[in-house]
Amino acid sequence: MNLRYFMASAAVALSLSAAPALSHGLGVESAWTGATRVAGENAAVYLTIVNDAFHVQYLLSAAAAVAQRVELHQTDEISVMKRVEKIEIPLSDNLNMRQAGFHIMLIGLKRPLILGEKLPITLKFGDGQVQQSSVMVSDDGPPIPAGKNPHDRARH
Repeated sequence: MNLRYFMASAAVALSLSAAPALSHGLGVESAWTGATRVAGENAAVYLTIVNDAFHVQYLLSAAAAVAQRVELHQTDEISVMKRVEKIEIPLSDNLNMRQAGFHIMLIGLKRPLILGEKLPITLKFGDGQVQQSSVMVSDDGPPIPAGKNPHDRARH
């Protein structure tokens, strides 16, 4: 077998094995939320979305069975929280929701969230793709400076 033929065959095989990942191009990393004490509370989910796609993507919605309602939220510079219809995920970049001022709000928890458990979450993107992921219930997330957490004052 000649070397040129072998290299071309290997390149085709690699591109075919990578095709499903490249067709959607999104990954979820470091998804976490804090523990809660009682049912009925709200919880903010923070995660990083990695966009290796060839175009800008949008997170349109999220769903989690543990909450009565799930919304996408943005917090501005003065800690005012508002619901948003979509979150842009830049081309070939990572979107750290916490650093960018976004979160997924779990509203009306059906039960307390216990430290160490993993919650299933479903994310829907603008290209029609739906991705299942899990959220770790942890108190190990990056600290928020005192007085900067909008959930300390917000009511939903």
